[in-house]
Amino acid sequence: MPAMNAAALLRLAVALAFPALLVPASLHAAIPLPDHILYGTVSIGNRAITAAETTVLIEARRTPGTPPVATYRMGSRPRLGTHLYELRLQLEEAPASSHRAFEPGQSVHLTVRNASGIQFQTVHVISDIGVAQRLDFGLPVDSRGTGAPDTWQLAHLGGLPSGLDIDSDGDGVSDAHEYTAGTLPRNPDDAFRLALQRDGDDLLVTFLALAADGPGYQGRQRFYALESAPDPVAGPWTPIENHSRIPGRNQFLIHIQPAGTPGPLFYRARVWLEGP
Repeated sequence: MPAMNAAALLRLAVALAFPALLVPASLHAAIPLPDHILYGTVSIGNRAITAAETTVLIEARRTPGTPPVATYRMGSRPRLGTHLYELRLQLEEAPASSHRAFEPGQSVHLTVRNASGIQFQTVHVISDIGVAQRLDFGLPVDSRGTGAPDTWQLAHLGGLPSGLDIDSDGDGVSDAHEYTAGTLPRNPDDAFRLALQRDGDDLLVTFLALAADGPGYQGRQRFYALESAPDPVAGPWTPIENHSRIPGRNQFLIHIQPAGTPGPLFYRARVWLEGP
């Protein structure tokens, strides 16, 4: 072995003691995060798409026109049942190590296509980590004419019953009316009710006006009206001023019946949906 001078021996000793210095500075290990999961239903035209329609693809891209980084083909995961899709997006802490991985706060371009081409396009912002978010494509479809869209029935009843005139939770409100009111058809403690209470000599009439949010309400808006009558059977029921068409925005509505109002009054509220 040829003799080494003191400087060469020193360089060799440093390299052996600190091998990490030989790793290129450009390499790094990104920290993986829980996948960002999107799921929901697809309706094209006036039909809810099922798992049998395997030509329907849900795709995620970084920008329009680029290759997809995640794809789901309808029916490819039997555990999802008949109507749901699931799209998993790889998530990493910045900076991401791959073009297939997204960072929290980034946007993803989503498309739904079938043999006829692109049916839907939208942009989704990855705002939550470790949360599965529902995203339905298309207007609600009621394939059985029950009065509530299939997406609502699947989300709250677990299937598509032949009718919604039943009362699944036994709270005295039919499942069809629970859909209209935005309440839970399988929770007997959740139904649309008026609350009456005294504030001194005044009577307070209150209720919660829910927004039309969630599966089955796309493009629809919920409205409320409060009415009073001197007799609950004979009526006549008349709208209370400024309470005849109240848009639901998840707000509490309070009507005050002042002390000294002539005769007993009875109250009722109506709720309805408007939209396609």
